[in-house]
Amino acid sequence: MKIIELLQLKPNAIRSHFSLSYRNAFNHLYRKYDLSQNNTPTHHYPSMASRRIGNNYFTDLNIDWCVALEKTSLFSASNLLGHGVCTRINIEDEDKLTTKGWRSIVEEAHDQQSKGISPNAAIGLFVNVETTSRNRGMAQKIVSQMRKVAKSVSFSNVYIPLMLPSSFAKSNCSKSITEYGVLKREDGEYADYWLRLHTRLGATVLGTQENSHVYGFTADEIKRYTSLYPEKFILENDMVTIEINGLYYCGRLNTRYQTYLVQVPCVWVSH
Repeated sequence: MKIIELLQLKPNAIRSHFSLSYRNAFNHLYRKYDLSQNNTPTHHYPSMASRRIGNNYFTDLNIDWCVALEKTSLFSASNLLGHGVCTRINIEDEDKLTTKGWRSIVEEAHDQQSKGISPNAAIGLFVNVETTSRNRGMAQKIVSQMRKVAKSVSFSNVYIPLMLPSSFAKSNCSKSITEYGVLKREDGEYADYWLRLHTRLGATVLGTQENSHVYGFTADEIKRYTSLYPEKFILENDMVTIEINGLYYCGRLNTRYQTYLVQVPCVWVSH
């Protein structure tokens, strides 16, 4: 019989759980990231996370880790199933959340933490399920663990700026998120899988934000992802769609400054 464990690791405490029984799972987690001394994740290139525009406040945040692992017995080696990360913040006005995106809420959380402002809510920053563990309900379990993290410190809400899978479809990447992200099926549920999963868990949709993530590339870097040379036929400040690792991004290519900027939207939900 296989045993699934969900670990809640407090900020800056991930290394204290690096025991023999968890070693295999945590070795896997460590290989996914370069974990700095403060235990916050820094993605390996060419992850899109390494292309975020602006100061990388994420690496200085206090992070709550939610780790799902599997063992065949209580004392056997463990395998990583997935993980999620949260941070803590003080939210004074929930209605203003939709004026912010992932990038700006991370910046605000960092600012509050550096000033010692007492938090009253958790922000879910992302969930990752291992490819070999998908279709087993791991995402639901990790999101539920995020909610437990919030309740354990008497927070009433977990707010999540969801980056929807449907945003990276070729047919959607150039559209406003309001044109596809919040559409519903005939049965009344949301068409997007990730949004549907959260609302099935009881999440409330608060609204959308078009500018949640901003990624930047040089024109030379874009050439690495496509066999075309955009500067030969794309007008200055025109839009161009590229495919990276099976996902589609539509951004603005500025041939004068040799830059390519992509804005990715989100849907805010509250648990």
